[in-house]
Parts: sequence; C-alpha cells; structure tokens
Amino acid sequence: MDNVLSTREHLRLQLNQIGTNQTTLAAILALVIRPADHPQTGAFRACARVIAVLLDDLRRAVAMGWFAADHRRDKFLPDPTLPVDWQCSEGLAWLLPWMLLSNRMPFPNETDRRTGKQGLAAAGNRRSILFPEAPRLAHKFQATLMIVNTRDQTGLYTKIWGAGRPVVLIHGWPLSADSWDDVALSLADAGFQTVAYDRRGFGRSDQPWNGYDYNNLSDDLLDLMTALNLDDATVVGFSMGGGEVARYMSRHRGKNLRSAALISSVVPYLLKTDDNPHGVPGETLDGIARALREDRPKFYESFFKDFYGVGLLSSPVSEAWLQWTRSVSMQASLRATLACAKAFGTTDFRPDLAAFQLPTLIVHGTNDQTVPIDATGRAAAAGIPQAQLLEYEDAPHGLFATHRQRLVNDLLSFLRK
Repeated sequence: MDNVLSTREHLRLQLNQIGTNQTTLAAILALVIRPADHPQTGAFRACARVIAVLLDDLRRAVAMGWFAADHRRDKFLPDPTLPVDWQCSEGLAWLLPWMLLSNRMPFPNETDRRTGKQGLAAAGNRRSILFPEAPRLAHKFQATLMIVNTRDQTGLYTKIWGAGRPVVLIHGWPLSADSWDDVALSLADAGFQTVAYDRRGFGRSDQPWNGYDYNNLSDDLLDLMTALNLDDATVVGFSMGGGEVARYMSRHRGKNLRSAALISSVVPYLLKTDDNPHGVPGETLDGIARALREDRPKFYESFFKDFYGVGLLSSPVSEAWLQWTRSVSMQASLRATLACAKAFGTTDFRPDLAAFQLPTLIVHGTNDQTVPIDATGRAAAAGIPQAQLLEYEDAPHGLFATHRQRLVNDLLSFLRK
C-alpha cells in the first residue's frame, strides 16, 4: 500500500507538470491507481509501467494540441478542430472514460498475445495506451493550428498545412511563421506537409524570459518534431533559423531528418573576426541592439528596406508588405528580440558544419546586405559535405518575398530528389 500511495503522489506531481487541473487529477487517480486491482508486487510494478506509458501519452496529447492550454485559468479548453466526441470541457478528464469504453485501459482479463501475460502485466508491455500503433497523428490533418508545448512548457504556435512528407519551416528574426505562408501554401499544394511554428518569444508563441540561445532553440525544434511524431522530414531554416538547423544537426544528430535547406542563413558565422573577415562588424551588431532599445518601430522602418532590397530605384515588395512585416515584428517580446539578435550575431556554427551528414540546399542572394553571402552562404557550402549552393544574382535577404516563385521551384526540385 505504501508503494501505491507513493505512486499516487508521483503521478500527481507528473500530471501537475503536464498542466492538468484538480478535477482531472482526481479522475485519473481514481481510475488508474486502484489499490484493490494490484495488491501484489508484480502487478504493482506492471501498473507503474502502465502509468509511465499513460503519462507519456498525456504529454503527447497536450503537445498535439488536443486541447488548448490556458494556464491562467488552470484548465484546458477543447480544441474546436477536433471531432465533437473528442471534446470535453473538463479537459483531460475525458481521456480515461474514453479509454475504458474503448477497451484501451488494462482489464484483469487482458492477455498479451506475444507473452501470454495477463492483466496489468499485459498492458505494461504496450508502447502506448492512447496511441497503440504510434500513428503519425500530425499527418492526418489537412490544415490545423495548435500549441506545441516544449520541455519547459513554452507553448509554440504551430501551423500544419497539407498532407505528405513533412517540411519544417523555421522563420527568421524578428518575424513569425506567417512569413512562410506563401511558400508553405505552394509546398502543400505540391503534396508536402508544411509545419511552420513561431519561435519562442516571437509571434503568438509564449514569451519566456530565458531560453534564447541556440542550444535551447534547437531543443525546441526537437520537442516539436517529437510531439508531432515527424519522421523523414526536411527542415528549412531562413536567416536566424539556419542556426537552429545547424545546432540541431550537431546537438541532436539530425534526428528524423532526410535533408535540410539554409535560406539566406547566418550559418556558419556572422560576426567579423580575424579569421572571419567577411562578417558583420561587432559595432554594427551593437548598434542594432541600441536602436532596438531606443525606438524599435523606427529601427524596423529602415532595417526592412535593406532586408527586402528597397531603394530609390527598386522596390521588390510593396509598402503594404513592409508595413505588415513591421507589425509582425512588433509582436515579438523585446527581451526575445534582443537576446536572439545577440545569439545569431555571435554564435559560431563552424564546428557544427561537419554534423550535416545529409543533402543540404543552400540558397543566398549575392546582394544580401543583412547577412553577407561570403561569410555565410558560400562558407557554409564549402564546409558542408553534401551541400548544393544556389546563388541568386543581385538578390537581397528576404528571398521568401522578393524571389518567392524561384525559391518555391528550387525547394520543390530539392525535395523531390
């Protein structure tokens, strides 16, 4: 009985970390931890395994956006994109009755076909209770929005479009996933599934105080791919997003990826140093930080003209597009904007290049005034074993807008190989 009580407490703490409310806790404890069902040690150990599997399933269900978290009211709201019979105003409490009715909870007479074990011991052999066949749930959606929770419970606003082999799109600084919309639509129409998310601190994602170094940001990418059960994926990083791709390669060994693309990327090293003479001077990066603190909207007004190559004689994008870009950028927290500017400006990814052990497309404009091609695109192509470099003559930084169709065509050619 002491073991059962300690397991009750362990489960309560674990569920609190996931984010369930007290009503849900009571329902789960009452239905899962029933001492009369497992008075013996062997059965108890099997029950503990079932609980561990259930906890993992609950985390996946939350991360998959089966309910929208509202931590301020300490409850979960039903996701309106789900079938009605999956929704419940009591949040996670609907899971266990559903499991019982659908015969997914371990009953005393259940027998494992492989081992012959019965009851809880049989269920303890399962990899999943809610997801017995570990389906790639993200792939059943044609279009959906969801919040994916990371390991530190930072919610990442995520857009999934289309069905097919997944393509993860990582936006640049200081934008959001919406900057990929035109490209994502074209890729989805071509038979791929696009997954675009707002980086922590940007767009509609949560804005924690910390976590804006590339180790944490690459861990966010891993958390998202794990939560959505993505496999055989291509990850595409624009500008700052290329750093997440590079660190994911070295830190997580390119897990579940088949290929990568770096678009106007900061990889391998943006900062000008004695051994990186083509980089951006530190004084310029310090000036960006000062301007952001003094008058962020004014800074963006001039910054995005260079970003898109707008000049006296040329304007690849409209004034309306510039206004939209500035408005999206102002959604980001100032803390995240400053911290990420420091991260992409000073992180040296040259040691990460050797970890790119898969086909990698590199696209960069030769007239990129924001992220100079000599320090980044060309250097990355020289250091990545399976790299293919496409240089867009006289193109600026914001290729997803200024050279949209060409970029879409090049991405599709690369993805179909």
